[in-house]
Amino acid sequence: MRYVVIEREAQPIAVLFHDYTDGSLACRSRKESFLQAFNAICSKLTVRFTAEDGVLRAVYTPPTDYGWLDQVVDRLCEDFWEIGEGGDLRNYERNIDEIAIKYLA
Repeated sequence: MRYVVIEREAQPIAVLFHDYTDGSLACRSRKESFLQAFNAICSKLTVRFTAEDGVLRAVYTPPTDYGWLDQVVDRLCEDFWEIGEGGDLRNYERNIDEIAIKYLA
């Protein structure tokens, strides 16, 4: 599992987690505006359209690519937020809360 800390003016405001082996995502944030932006970008990146018999159908594609989180972070941090620390986690169920507390407490 990868994680990335998102900052505003050198203060951590969110931590993003992506388990690329099963496509799961987690976001811990102090700001509702960040959560809304994160959800909007994830929705755009994980839905693709296919044409079947001349009809477009939306297909959900779980983010299992290791670099998928980079696409989200790049879009989120274009103007307002900055990228902070990041890394990889093992035994992530326990470590998500530990990492979130470390940066957001």
